[in-house]
Amino acid sequence: MLRTILLPAAITGTFCGAFAVGIDVATDMLERGSVIVLSFASGFLGSVFASVVLGKAKRREAAQNEKRDAA
Repeated sequence: MLRTILLPAAITGTFCGAFAVGIDVATDMLERGSVIVLSFASGFLGSVFASVVLGKAKRREAAQNEKRDAA
């Protein structure tokens, strides 16, 4: 389960970091290293949060389906 959460989060974080570098090059607002770290952290944590929330929703739906099928 941990792998199914962390791998997409790392991919999302990497995408966000690369996207932020493009924005940084276009706007030159912050130091590039800060932009990369903040963007990676934002994408990574956002993906982990979404995976956890969606995982809980899927488990809840599966439990409801089991109750309905058992009745």
